[in-house]
Amino acid sequence: MKAILFCFVVVLAAVVPAFGTQCHVNPVPIRKEWITVVRGCRDAMRKQIQTEVGASLQYLAMGAHFSRDGVS
Repeated sequence: MKAILFCFVVVLAAVVPAFGTQCHVNPVPIRKEWITVVRGCRDAMRKQIQTEVGASLQYLAMGAHFSRDGVS
């Protein structure tokens, strides 16, 4: 009886995640204005975003540095 119960639990453990992990995400609609942006403008936006992400990472690094007990 324990062997049958064990087999049932093993099969159930293998089958349940297959049904529970399916993800249904709708695709994000990209507006035509973003696709047809002039290359210079697109590059300037990309550079601005990269600069802001870099600054954010720098602020996180500074926060981690000054959160240590030995730094005043």
